[in-house]
This record gives sequence, structure tokens and C-alpha cells, in this order.
Amino acid sequence: MTPTITCDEWLAEFERVMTAPASAEGHGSTVREIATETGRSIQWIQEHLRYMRHRLIVTRRREMTVDGRTCFIPCYRLKPED
Repeated sequence: MTPTITCDEWLAEFERVMTAPASAEGHGSTVREIATETGRSIQWIQEHLRYMRHRLIVTRRREMTVDGRTCFIPCYRLKPED
């Protein structure tokens, strides 16, 4: 069983990921990047992002797919606290 973490611990972990080089372009981090950085599953990250939706800024980053097409991938950043 995975130990439960508090909202403050999740925020601290998420803020740490936001300072990673992948999010340095200002677009934020994708769910897959957050999952890789935190060692959590993609499903776990998606569930917790839903809880944090009031604190998130969602942007889109252009990515090239395997077959050469361009698509937009959602990226997440934290809103600055007031």
C-alpha cells in the first residue's frame, strides 16, 4: 500500500518538478514528465492534478509524434500564490 501524503507535501513535490530543466521554457511540465520526476504513476498524477485544478495554469506545447505530425500536449504550471 502506498503511504498517503499531505497536500503540502504534494505541492512541495510539484514545485520541485516545476524547477526542472524540462519546464524551463515556461510551458510547464507534462503529466508524463511529472510522473517521471516524482516516481509516481501517470494515473496518480492525473488524479492529484484534478484536485489541484484551482491552482493550475494549463498551457499547450507543440510536440512531434512518431509519424511526423505535430500535436499539442497539455502542460501544467502552478499559479503564483496571492
